[in-house]
Amino acid sequence: MGKLMYPYVTTVNPGSGSCEYQCEFCYMNELKRNFSDVRKKYSGVARMDDKALKKICGSGKVYFVGSGVDLFGYQISLMPEILERCCQYDNYYIFHTKNSYGFDRFLSKFPDKTILAVTIESDEDMNLISVAPEFLVRFLCLTGIKRRIKNLTNSGAANWTIKPRVMITIEPIMKFTARFAEQLIELAPDIVVIGADSGKHDLPEPSFEEVRELIDALTAALPYVRLKDTLFDRYPELPYERWTDDIWRINNE
Repeated sequence: MGKLMYPYVTTVNPGSGSCEYQCEFCYMNELKRNFSDVRKKYSGVARMDDKALKKICGSGKVYFVGSGVDLFGYQISLMPEILERCCQYDNYYIFHTKNSYGFDRFLSKFPDKTILAVTIESDEDMNLISVAPEFLVRFLCLTGIKRRIKNLTNSGAANWTIKPRVMITIEPIMKFTARFAEQLIELAPDIVVIGADSGKHDLPEPSFEEVRELIDALTAALPYVRLKDTLFDRYPELPYERWTDDIWRINNE
């Protein structure tokens, strides 16, 4: 599957402009340095890339919407139009953010087959290398979203016809506290994906034993834990299988 963000998906990037969170380890930084067209697209004010938006079409596909910029930061004003387009086509959609509060704003507007993915690299402070919301904010917002999804589903509300799945991405994995696994399990995500720094940014990383203990704890408690190639590149001795299945359609068929 190489080193794509996620396997078995089609990536579309309808949002343009600079990213609010300015993570030092973001893979887009190198792309912007090396390619003028990428630098142009992901600089300046938030704006819609209409050509990219129109790539969302057809049926039965899996779209990862917004790999180049966090659509729930500066680009959040674009989301109504993006969601309207997605809802016209019967596909599977992955929306990804570090601002889980942004999901709550549009919870009833997402397409039927949606995965809401939140990046949680660590439960320690990262304010020196990113201005994204801190762990506690992401954790509390995601807890609220899970509760709201449950309440809406149980209530049988006439305007609530979807049940989005929730995914946590731990990438790039960084040093974490002894409570990290416990806190993630408390969130009860449907999917967990774990990857490591692919750009040699000299990040504060956990030891092999810490990573193995985290994986063991998560796989024992949660239904779907998948490990990216970047994790095996960083920790080649990990005694686990590589990611080989298409998990995006599970529970949606």
